Amino acid sequence: MNLKQLQYFLAVAEEGQMTAAAKRLHVAQPPLSYQIKQLELELGVTLFNRLPQGVTVTEAGKLLVGYAQQLTQLSATAENKVRALAHGVTGTINLGTVSSSAGVMPNTALLKWLGQHPDVQLAITEGNTYELLDDLHKRLLDVAVLRTPL
Repeated sequence: MNLKQLQYFLAVAEEGQMTAAAKRLHVAQPPLSYQIKQLELELGVTLFNRLPQGVTVTEAGKLLVGYAQQLTQLSATAENKVRALAHGVTGTINLGTVSSSAGVMPNTALLKWLGQHPDVQLAITEGNTYELLDDLHKRLLDVAVLRTPL
């Protein structure tokens, strides 16, 4: 059993027709039917009752639907998480801020961005301008909100 077979199986179960599922998946019907048949042979069960007007899911097929949905969702989640990591949209942003900006940091725009990227954490460090500049140079901070020294 492989992920492609499960995706094909779910499409047929949802569409109720091989032709409609093939169209949705952008594949020809014979390869789709072949993959479904291979899945049935591997599992040793019939997943669909084949009727002149379409297909219905058997009891074994109904059981497989739940697992197939979980597996395909887990696969999509894994793919999204790995891509997010590769594009730097995961991890921790180390933000340094001077005490006078603590009331306005993080601001609305940053909070909105963090809401759109739930895998990114924000770690805030408070310090004076010289300490924060030193931490930036040491790469202990990713970004800092500073005041110009008087």
